[in-house]
Parts: sequence; C-alpha cells; structure tokens
Amino acid sequence: MKVLWIFRQPAQGVFSIENLFGSLEPEMRKNVDLSIYCYQRKKGLFHNLRAIKSHDADIYHITGGTNFLALLLPAKKTIITVHDIDHYLLTLKGIKKYLFGLFWWRIPLRMSRITCISQLTKEKIINNFKIPAHRIKVISNCVDGRYQLLADVEPIKNRILQVGTKKNKNLERVIEALAGIDCVLVIVGRLNDAQQMLLEKHKIKHENLIDLDLEQLIVEYNKASLVTFISTSEGFGLPILEAQATGTPVITSDIEPMRGISNGCATLTDPYNASDIRQSIVKLLSEDTEHLIISGLNNAKSYSARCIANDYYNYYVDKF
Repeated sequence: MKVLWIFRQPAQGVFSIENLFGSLEPEMRKNVDLSIYCYQRKKGLFHNLRAIKSHDADIYHITGGTNFLALLLPAKKTIITVHDIDHYLLTLKGIKKYLFGLFWWRIPLRMSRITCISQLTKEKIINNFKIPAHRIKVISNCVDGRYQLLADVEPIKNRILQVGTKKNKNLERVIEALAGIDCVLVIVGRLNDAQQMLLEKHKIKHENLIDLDLEQLIVEYNKASLVTFISTSEGFGLPILEAQATGTPVITSDIEPMRGISNGCATLTDPYNASDIRQSIVKLLSEDTEHLIISGLNNAKSYSARCIANDYYNYYVDKF
C-alpha cells in the first residue's frame, strides 16, 4: 500500500502537526510504503499538484493545513485529518469566513474521507459543516515516546509548570488562583504585557521559558511537582499526556476534550472559576499524588506512537 502524507508549508515555530506525524512515521513505515511531501507555496498550486500526483499513491493523506488540495485529488483516495476548526469559528467573519469555509472546509470535507483528533472536533465538524457522523473517524494524537520519567531529575516542591500563554490557555485565571500560594510558576511561552502586569500585581514568583527544545521541555516536566493545563478550549490537549508520560500530576479542565483524554487520571477543575482552580492546586500540592502518577503513566501508554499508528493503518485498510 503506497501512502503519501501531505504536509503544509514549513513555518518557523509552527510544528505541532509535523511533530505528531513525525512520531508516527517509524511505526507506520513498518506496514505501508510511506512517502512525504511538503507543500511549497512559492512554486504555485499546479507545480505542487504535479509533484503530489507523481507519487501515484494509493492514499493521499492531507495531514492538516492544506485541505484545499482535496478539491484536485481523487476523492476515493484522499483523507483529510482535522485537528480543530477554531480559526474558522472564532477568527474569521463575513465574506472571508464564507469563502474560507466553502473552499477549505465544506467542499473538501464532502469530497474526502475524514479523520479528526477528538470527539469534540468531530462534533464541531458535524454541527458546522453538516457532515454525517459515519464519515468521520476519531483517531487520537500520540504522545512522543521521548516524554519519559528521567531518573536523574527530581521534582521540585511547589514548582508548577504552565504550558502555553495564548488566550485559550487561561493563564490569567491560573495567576489569579495562585495569589498568596508559596510556589514558583514556570510559564512556557511568550508573555504579553498584560500577563506580566498580572504576575506583578499578584506577586507571583515565576520563570518564563521561551523557545525550549524538546529535551529541555521534557526536563521541565520532570522538574515540576504539578502541571496546569486548564484551557478554555482545545482541539486535543497533548500536554496532558506529556505530563502523564513524565510522571507529573496534572490539573486540567473539566470539559471536553481534556476530560476524556485525561481519562480519570488527572485533577479536573472549572476553567472559568479561579476559586475552583485555586482549590484544585492547593489540594494537589498538599496530598499524596502517587495514584495520579501511576494511573497517568498507564493512560499515556495507550496513546503511544505504536497504538495510534496502528489505528491509522487499520483505517487505511478498512477504507481503501
């Protein structure tokens, strides 16, 4: 079976999709004849199309970011993986939203087979684009196998790791919740001026880490006594699994998809209630977390590259 994975144009600092499928690639090559193509915007649509079709694949798998290509590829051989549709839902307006929705989402999704990374994303596709549920297969993201417990790194008491600073990552409520708590908040991601001011207002001891490589991030997970990933919205929520795979307890949102992904192996809290977030943090900092660590490690194993690659392979065989 010849499979071509089609990636978006490479861009600095944008690599989540590439990392996901990069983790799956070694496992997938055990079962299929896999090739990879990265879209090259400067060379134009038809140059890219000729290059893609030259692979003469049995399956053209659009991994994300180039959905429009499905308009020009054989419908019976094409898969689109959808990670989320929040850009369409929350950012675009007017005629731009209509045209983007038509040529990026509605027509391509009707012409192709579809996988998505969570049940929540599936429901959004159904509700916004009227795609029948039976045409959409949920295949989760995998956690990179390099996320592991490090024998030479000990967790530091009251060191809290916050992954992400964008609006949906809910850093502002986490800061508010931490006021008066003796801890160090380690924030991964660039802070804006308002966030800096809020940290100063509430006198939060903190470190701000930017542009970490994977090895450095894994060390930070291992150094933390807990991870806060209390987002208001996510397509998936991979930091939950990254934390669990490194043996670090997690506080996450009591909403989907975070609730389902954490699978009873994390402390759940109301992402819109700073008081509830505070109570969850205080409780987790003070109680024995061994049960969360052990159950989290086991949960992360079910999202290994081998398991998720096998899900994709079975889908390829079933549909093609």
